[in-house]
Amino acid sequence: SWWIAWSPFVGAFIAKISRGRTIREFIHGSLTAPVLFSFLWITVFGGSGIKMERAAASKGLCCPNWNLTDYTLIQLTQWEIKGTGAASFVTTEHATPAPQKSLVKL
Repeated sequence: SWWIAWSPFVGAFIAKISRGRTIREFIHGSLTAPVLFSFLWITVFGGSGIKMERAAASKGLCCPNWNLTDYTLIQLTQWEIKGTGAASFVTTEHATPAPQKSLVKL
């Protein structure tokens, strides 16, 4: 249902930022770049999560059920990304959908 609810906003946003670009630039910007970013994101966080699970299992510990925000902040802490780095990451995570929430006039 999320996709159905947000598709008009996302479509209008992509149309607004794609005005004046070639089809090749549009395809790279709206399809290729997000796929590569998602692949990188899943690789880094998935690999880190598997490493954490294996380390916990080897010590006889069980990982609790954290929600996504807690898990992300714990990973950032383990990577020693603190203070400004973690704050900017969380801000970016919550601010990214903001342009899509605004009214886009075509």
